[in-house]
Amino acid sequence: MDRRQFMISSGWAALAVGTPAGYLLVRRQQLRAQARERLLTEALPPLEELSGGHLATMPGRAREEIRRFFHGKCLNVESFVSHICSNSFVEQVGRCRTSQEREDCFLAAFCSRVATEAEIVNHVETIAGEMGSELNAAWRHYCERLGEAWRPQLAGLGAAPLSSDQLLDATGAFIREEIRAAVRTAAANRLPALGETMENIGKSALLLAPLALFGNAGLAVGIPLFVANSIRNVWNYIWSRWQDRRGDFQAALSGRFAMLGNRVGDGFQTEIRLRLNDLYTWRSNAVRNQAEKIVEERIGMFESL
Repeated sequence: MDRRQFMISSGWAALAVGTPAGYLLVRRQQLRAQARERLLTEALPPLEELSGGHLATMPGRAREEIRRFFHGKCLNVESFVSHICSNSFVEQVGRCRTSQEREDCFLAAFCSRVATEAEIVNHVETIAGEMGSELNAAWRHYCERLGEAWRPQLAGLGAAPLSSDQLLDATGAFIREEIRAAVRTAAANRLPALGETMENIGKSALLLAPLALFGNAGLAVGIPLFVANSIRNVWNYIWSRWQDRRGDFQAALSGRFAMLGNRVGDGFQTEIRLRLNDLYTWRSNAVRNQAEKIVEERIGMFESL
């Protein structure tokens, strides 16, 4: 056999072997895509409905709860307003070299005389803990329903049914890793707030709000950034009138503090909405990941449905 004939024969032989293998590969991909689609059709619409219900109610509830807290703290701020207008505080601000130092000075005064950083953080943690427990309970119920909805699909794949505990464990591990990734990638000046415990996934997800740090080096304390921004808004008003603190300045300042709860509430509402959206994304990806694992494990090169 000459070289030309050998090459032709070898080509046909490779084609004869490769074509069935290529067909099987394409067929496997098609079967996996179909099985994945059936699993996700059962899983994603209920998840979207669940998330929509949380988004419709929880941010507003969080706003009202934090608003009441700050409203109560700011009912009697006359002594704090007097302190802000005192010569001692004016001198303290005068020693600040930058606008950031002046803001930090005001934040520290607010936290020492109106609401401490521990009180603020504890209250946010309490709200997140209550809502986190609700999120977890709803997720458990979702996994129970999903396990039942997937039962016929898994039977068709020749797979054992998944219990709600198995789904909770699998999706929980995925979501915890997403939360850890969010913590690792947070910018240095936007540290994730309030701990890194993962036992309560719902609470952990809600507490990924960034912190604002202030204070002297080595003694820095932190409060949620949405709170700090609201307090800084009051400070910006004070600074705009810093050279003329006469007349109705103290009365106007008291009025600003009376409205602080509304500003903080708006900020918390926005923050909770962002955190819930992130949690929905992580949950959705966790379900997709679980569906992908199922089809990869059950549909091999030579399997068909």
